[in-house]
Amino acid sequence: MKKFASEAEMQEKFNEFLHDTLLQEEDIYLENELKGLVGIPDVVVYEKRNIYVNYVLSIELKLKNWQRALVQAYKYSSFSNMTFAIMDEATMAPALKNIIEFEHANVGLASFNIYKELKIYFVPEEKAPFSKRLMYRFLEMMTNKSIEKKLYSNCSKLIYPTIRNIYENTEL
Repeated sequence: MKKFASEAEMQEKFNEFLHDTLLQEEDIYLENELKGLVGIPDVVVYEKRNIYVNYVLSIELKLKNWQRALVQAYKYSSFSNMTFAIMDEATMAPALKNIIEFEHANVGLASFNIYKELKIYFVPEEKAPFSKRLMYRFLEMMTNKSIEKKLYSNCSKLIYPTIRNIYENTEL
């Protein structure tokens, strides 16, 4: 199986995949390499209606280091409803052998390949972000102004069903 040459190539193809699937919905937005929170998630997809952010999905893309992907993705739970570590499919085997670590951390595990195919092996439980301070910081960053501090919901009408559908169609 052909590997990605770099994380930049993987991110570019993953963004194309998102634009072809999830980002077809009008209330879904994408941020790459989001700085100013905790770590720098490779991809943040969020659902926003008017000025309210309803749901946040943060993603860490890695070519092979599943442990680092897990730690980084876990940190994003501080401001996200759901987080995923997505590995290059060509180097996925070590992560799959340790899927229980992802389950314990409530971090989703998926693979992605150069043909823009996403396979989901574990879907984490949806949860409220565990840091209100970072959640509010994210909300302010996405609106570029101070906003009413309203907790975003735990249930996405658009993002979660799409993830579930991909998971249910993944052949293990």
